[in-house]
Amino acid sequence: MKERAVGLLSVAGEHEEEVDADRADVHITVRGSSILSGAVGLRTVREVAELVAELERIGVAESDIHLHSVTADVNSRPIGKSSSAVCKLRIRCAELSQMPAIVLSISSARQASVDYTEWGYSNLSAVETVCLSGAFRQAAEKAQRSAEALAVRLGGIKRAREISSTRPRPYAPPLYGSAGEAMRLMDMEASVPEVPMGESKKVTAHVEVVYFLVPAND
Repeated sequence: MKERAVGLLSVAGEHEEEVDADRADVHITVRGSSILSGAVGLRTVREVAELVAELERIGVAESDIHLHSVTADVNSRPIGKSSSAVCKLRIRCAELSQMPAIVLSISSARQASVDYTEWGYSNLSAVETVCLSGAFRQAAEKAQRSAEALAVRLGGIKRAREISSTRPRPYAPPLYGSAGEAMRLMDMEASVPEVPMGESKKVTAHVEVVYFLVPAND
């Protein structure tokens, strides 16, 4: 015999976990004063080529250094041997233990500055699953306690849904720049760049479950 519902019970659940970044992409700008001849690439602009050589020296593979764009300075002559340009690059840091060396190399390079850091989270999906499961467990426990307090029993589930989830933002504002920029901002006083060692974010899941309530003696 089908149980007769005497009402509905709506409960919310929430669960939070912390997730650590395990990789990072450092986006930088290099202003080059000397463009060399040949096809556009990492070796086209002298200042970029020097930075790439330094990054390779500390263990960054050339395949982890990507040139996004090379734009001629609007105040310069057409691109040629003595032209200047603004270069946008992305440096993949697969091992966060490399971050201090990478940042210091960029900061000490000529005309180089960090635009922003993009943090990566390989295990984000697994953490989100843990959060969702935990939120539903909390909702079930709350519903059971509420039914006992109301002297009724839980029937079936009318509706269960995830209300919202909070994911970590991958972008972080620049915490450091080139040595030249830092000195200008500090009125030519010496400045040591702040080196980010990693990033951790909160992942939160919010759920709602609506139960049918049935009489305790059914």
